[in-house]
Amino acid sequence: YPDEGVACVYSNPSATGLALNQPDHDIFCRESFNRGVAWQDSYSVTNYDNASEGSPNHFNAGSEAHCTYDSDGDLHVWWIATPTSANPYYDGYNWSDFDANLYHWEKTNGNNVPGTGDIVKVANGTFENPDMLTGSMNTFVCGFGGSNSGYVGWATMGECDGKLYMTWSQMHERANWM
Repeated sequence: YPDEGVACVYSNPSATGLALNQPDHDIFCRESFNRGVAWQDSYSVTNYDNASEGSPNHFNAGSEAHCTYDSDGDLHVWWIATPTSANPYYDGYNWSDFDANLYHWEKTNGNNVPGTGDIVKVANGTFENPDMLTGSMNTFVCGFGGSNSGYVGWATMGECDGKLYMTWSQMHERANWM
């Protein structure tokens, strides 16, 4: 399986985001178990639920998403996502906020599609922003993020001696607040 598996991940608008013309994205994955000869249907790794008021799963995935297989053949996906408000479609949430976190997901069900696994926050790039619902960007508290990312970006993962390591760039680091 590790020698035959190929995967790609990407950010794609959610159905609600498309319908309401908002930049609301999830991270999707497509896998091939025969070196890319045939591809399985894509599936959402994140299943963010911004359309349901009060859902605890309110995030907006950014465009940076990556994946790799480890030496045991397990698929790992990591991406940047921004937490949203409790009801971002209707309460005036600022979709352009720079707050962002780094997340990791490991597929735990082998060659089955869709994949299952747990999402874990790796790095916190979310800072207190009293203006999140007013439409003004979070510049007073922390300043601007990067030109291609928020306060966390450019993440990568590697493996050495059976252990996974991640590196990333972060602006306004405050002991990572974790």
